[in-house]
Amino acid sequence: MYNKPLEGMPRWKRVLRTLLFTLMPPLVLGLVVGAVFWVRSGSTFRLRAWHIEGDLLSARQDMTQVLARYENKPLASLSVDKVRQELARDPWITGLSVVKNWPDALDVQVREAEPLAWVVRRGAVKVLSGDGRLLPAPRASLTLDMPVLKVPDAQLPLAVGALRTLKTDFPALYGRVEWVEWSAFPRLGLMDSPARVTLQAPLWRHGLSMLQVVLSARPEMLTREGEMDLRFVNQVVWRRVNA
Repeated sequence: MYNKPLEGMPRWKRVLRTLLFTLMPPLVLGLVVGAVFWVRSGSTFRLRAWHIEGDLLSARQDMTQVLARYENKPLASLSVDKVRQELARDPWITGLSVVKNWPDALDVQVREAEPLAWVVRRGAVKVLSGDGRLLPAPRASLTLDMPVLKVPDAQLPLAVGALRTLKTDFPALYGRVEWVEWSAFPRLGLMDSPARVTLQAPLWRHGLSMLQVVLSARPEMLTREGEMDLRFVNQVVWRRVNA
């Protein structure tokens, strides 16, 4: 292969070719700069809408107010890191993804803390989360079917682990537990049952397994008032109220 010599080319073609090679780089650069300037400052690529998903417990109204402050701002110059930091101030949010959805929107994906139980502290109703934090109650329109937990502050970490075991490994039983009094010998009450169940903290999982067996094989035992003592290995002890 070889380049065709320019000597046989007409003069006007040689001049045109020289002009093209000379002007092409600044023309291309100008187009790129113009396109960038248009995207960053024009009226076409501005934030018009946002889509929030995963917000069950966090305050959507507060997140909407944050995003509304960026409405009509150029999407290209919008800092998703700054938006993410502002949205993440909600204590229920444990993870957050903010992605630009061109030409004019933001996609927000929320990951929230896991609620375990209701807790009353200093006269205020709180929610105990799976990571051991006491969080504000979610919006009033949301109903959470969770047990009410009574626990000393010093034993709160142990109670968190026990409730996570109850919720994860015994979900059907978790749905029936109405209250838990946590101590060395935890007590709990079940929905539609006047009986009280006593377990042993070190044998918590074993006691829950025994309770699950009783509910399946002998549900009538929990239809009368009294105490079901499951503190012993492979032994169910029933006590009447006045015993």
